[in-house]
Amino acid sequence: MDWVNCIRPYSNVVDGAENNTPSVTTAFHHEVVKFYSVNEHTMCPDVIIISLATWQKLTEQERNWLRQAADAAAIYQRKLWGAREAIARGDGSARSRNYLPG
Repeated sequence: MDWVNCIRPYSNVVDGAENNTPSVTTAFHHEVVKFYSVNEHTMCPDVIIISLATWQKLTEQERNWLRQAADAAAIYQRKLWGAREAIARGDGSARSRNYLPG
């Protein structure tokens, strides 16, 4: 049984789930859920990882470049994520029958 059928009203399989706004729309949950509550109790972190062995091989200048790139990437990712959430909320898809903003 696919997820959307599991959360259909009266399926008695799943009566609730959690996800971020863009995923609610791309996974079509908005088509079948009775309520959509925005409480932002979780966030998906995007991380940049480097091994200690690789880090130690970098020069101080290379480490600074990497830190600067990571900082810039975080700002850019937040901007893109905010835009995607605005699209998901703005098109009405995420607003199932009962939209409960946080």
